[in-house]
Parts: sequence; structure tokens; C-alpha cells
Amino acid sequence: MGDDQAFNFLDELIVEHKETPFEEEIITLEDQVRTSYLLVNTLLHLLIQKKIIQPHEVHNLLRELHQELRNRRGRWE
Repeated sequence: MGDDQAFNFLDELIVEHKETPFEEEIITLEDQVRTSYLLVNTLLHLLIQKKIIQPHEVHNLLRELHQELRNRRGRWE
């Protein structure tokens, strides 16, 4: 792969570099939830792989998160 074909992660993150940054797309709540899920899932897997966090700690965090979401559900509706 030549230098001109190298993947630049910052170009993917910084919207100014793109020609049309989501202006014509409608992002739904379902899209936001799916994206959040994928990001959190990926981050948790990386933390486990790098031995920064243990699987049982992830379980505890997810249980706390679930309880927090259940507590907030009424406030969002």
C-alpha cells in the first residue's frame, strides 16, 4: 500500500474532511442506539483483551448500567 493509499483514521473522525457530513441523512434513535452498542461492546472487548478489566467486572458494569437505564426510562418517555 503506497503512502497516498494509507488509511488515515483522523480523516474518518473529523467531519470537515468529508464532502457531505450527514447533512442529507436522517439519523434515527435506533441508529444512535446501535452505534452506541457497537462502540461500547468494542471498547469492553479491547479492555478485556489488554487485561485492563476482567470479564466479571464487565458483568458488574453492565448490571449497573441496566439498572440505571431502567431508573431513567420513565424520565425519557
